[in-house]
Amino acid sequence: MRHRQRGGATYRLVRYADDFMVLVHGTRAHAEALWEQMSDCWHRWGCGWPRTRRSRSPRRGLDFLGFRIQRHIQKGGTRSYVYSYPSRKSVQTMRRKLKAATKRITTSPQTSFSSK
Repeated sequence: MRHRQRGGATYRLVRYADDFMVLVHGTRAHAEALWEQMSDCWHRWGCGWPRTRRSRSPRRGLDFLGFRIQRHIQKGGTRSYVYSYPSRKSVQTMRRKLKAATKRITTSPQTSFSSK
C-alpha cells in the first residue's frame, strides 16, 4: 500500500495456457512503461509479441477467455470489487448449442404399463 501511496504502480499477471493479461493498478503512463519493458524481454527471448494491445478501465470491463471481468460496487456497500462472470458471447454460444441439441430430441410414444 505504501508503494501506491508514493505514486508507484502494482502489476498482476493473469495467464491461462498461452493467453495472458497484465493488470496494472496505476496510471496509463505506468502501463505504457510496463509494455515497453515486456516487449524488450520478449524480443530478447526470441518470442513473438502478442498482436493485441488494449488498455481499458476495469469499470468498462473486458472479455478474457469467455469471461467478463468488470469492477462493480458491492451491493449494499460502498467498496468496489472485481467480478468475473461468463461473457455474453459465450452464454449465447452455449444457448445456441443447447437449442440445437434439444431440437434433435424427438419424443417417443409412451408405453402403457398394464398392472397385473
